[in-house]
Amino acid sequence: MRQLQGMDASFVALETRNSPMHIGSILIYNPATAPGGCVRF
Repeated sequence: MRQLQGMDASFVALETRNSPMHIGSILIYNPATAPGGCVRF
């Protein structure tokens, strides 16, 4: 186990029930715009 870095520790310390500090994302891959029509991960 490693210690949290400063930015990560501040997000954990500032999070409350009314103010969640977690972040989410969604990525949409469109094969029509990919080179050769193939999305590679």
